[in-house]
Amino acid sequence: MIYLFKIMKPRSAIAKGKQLENIVADKLKTVDATAHRQPGSGNGLAKGDISNNLNLCIECKNTTRLNFREAARQVERQAMGYAKEVIVWHAPHTPEGKAVAIIDLDYFIELLKRNAEPKTKVPDRELRWALARIITAAKDVVRRIED
Repeated sequence: MIYLFKIMKPRSAIAKGKQLENIVADKLKTVDATAHRQPGSGNGLAKGDISNNLNLCIECKNTTRLNFREAARQVERQAMGYAKEVIVWHAPHTPEGKAVAIIDLDYFIELLKRNAEPKTKVPDRELRWALARIITAAKDVVRRIED
């Protein structure tokens, strides 16, 4: 027996918001396995729509028109100065997984700088000295073997 399920369209604004929150949480799980939708977001100590260990306060908006000022105020209140603020907006008439993340320009520049940093760091002086001693000792061993 084959069952065909049609993906149901959300019937209310709350259902639309929850749907976007679930999509964002699933995508964040590729970076942070603990990421999940925060039920009753904004209540109690847990703030933001998506709970995560990335130091991000994420507010999801699945609306036809984004009231940016109100969303920015809301995420700023919820971040309380302790987390980076992110607004995720899903525009109408776009695929479900396509949403836009709005972040602070300085944070965006910080992310670009981190990405541009070399993957291997220059060793510090003590490590460089230890490596030089190993190389000298190895050369001494090779010289003794050849004699």
